Amino acid sequence: MNNLDLMIGIFTDPAAALNEISYRKPIFWSAIIFLVFNMINNIISQYFVNPLFLQNRTYLLLYLFVVPLVGILSLLIMTFIFSVSGSIIGGEWDFWGLFSSFGFISVVNVILPFIALFVVRLNSQDLLYISFSILFIWTSILIIISLRECMYLGTGRALIAYFLSYVVGFILLAAAVIVPLVIFMLMGSLLI
Repeated sequence: MNNLDLMIGIFTDPAAALNEISYRKPIFWSAIIFLVFNMINNIISQYFVNPLFLQNRTYLLLYLFVVPLVGILSLLIMTFIFSVSGSIIGGEWDFWGLFSSFGFISVVNVILPFIALFVVRLNSQDLLYISFSILFIWTSILIIISLRECMYLGTGRALIAYFLSYVVGFILLAAAVIVPLVIFMLMGSLLI
């Protein structure tokens, strides 16, 4: 399967596509696909909110350079959190397999600009909430399938790893906030 087949496979046969992606680990192409689909989604969605967006060079430069860097960093962090969660449940550590799978899963973001177009044209907040809920559930299912295929977990254990990732993410976020705070407080007490 080539990369286009894998992208189409995310929609038509996600289990087979994600299994192939986790086996091949096309890291470079996954990162490119993630960046391209997220940049297109961000620019088009922002355009629907503010049509003059493309005329502002600052925003355009921000979306072309800063957003991709933050996106790749968030993809790496997300992959790490899910890898830790899957390992806690007993799965095999496959960081780059998950990274590659998550990059290809971002293909579903191609739907977001169309949702934004319908929401703007129909002026319906209910449609926005329903659409994003469906997209969230669909992406969650793809992540669970990815955990199952990449880390050799059963479906039940992949589901547990998915929910456990929220706990792990919260713990890491709390540590990222608390540790610097404690260091700052200790340094302040040493100065007194």
